[in-house]
Amino acid sequence: MTKNIIITGASGFLGSNFLKKFLKNNLNIEIISITNNSLLENERILNLDISDAQNVIKNNYDEYDVLHFATFYSKDMKDNKNIYNANIEFGNKLLGALNIDHINRFIYTNTMFVFNSEQDNHYYTKTKKEFSETLKQYFYNRPNAYSQIYLDNTFGENDKRNKVVSQIIKAVLKKEINPVQNKDEFINLIYIDDVVNCIIEEIKNNSDIETRITSKYDINISSIYDFLIKFNKEQIIDNELLKVRESKQLHSRNLPIVNKNLRETNIYDNLIQVFEGQ
Repeated sequence: MTKNIIITGASGFLGSNFLKKFLKNNLNIEIISITNNSLLENERILNLDISDAQNVIKNNYDEYDVLHFATFYSKDMKDNKNIYNANIEFGNKLLGALNIDHINRFIYTNTMFVFNSEQDNHYYTKTKKEFSETLKQYFYNRPNAYSQIYLDNTFGENDKRNKVVSQIIKAVLKKEINPVQNKDEFINLIYIDDVVNCIIEEIKNNSDIETRITSKYDINISSIYDFLIKFNKEQIIDNELLKVRESKQLHSRNLPIVNKNLRETNIYDNLIQVFEGQ
């Protein structure tokens, strides 16, 4: 039996990696991609503009899962309108296009910034929290059909975002100094393939309503640079250069539990694979 999956944010980092796995493994899934922007060109994916989604979905699909990955991130106040349109307005239009009784699972990816005192006042974080509350009200009578997954810092191949690992890799390749501010701090990093695999398992096996996908480990930012510099110069994988410690978040009672479907792979191998893929 074919499973129907409605996905938003298919052209983003998480969404595109999910689709890459789907297309590579020929999963028995029909993908319906809903977007506000340009449509994907792939014969195995049904592309719908948000304005057409309600008529098509309600007339053709009696059962489906929803992966709501779409978001717009920025700390620049000039982008607040784009943030609102992506994180609130588009989300509300999506809910209007669906029939709640036909939803098997609705998975919403939120941000761990919600739990960071330095980040939770940003407009981006506020919009993610606001739509989270909208979903809780929407699924009030069907709480088991809804799950919210908080994501931390993700990295992987072909990451176009201006994130820590991407910045460091560019600097190493150009033989520049480490460009990251607060480079002596530790960061929680999770490999994108691990995130995708976790979400695929989440579709199959219901988890708790609120969980997080974060690593068991935090990594020193400077040591990522040192680790990749040595590999680039000498083709040597020196694991001792990467300073890794147990995450401070691991046993926190103030955070959602780590998603039980998460299976972390080797951080050393993952960093090298991403570096070689650039």
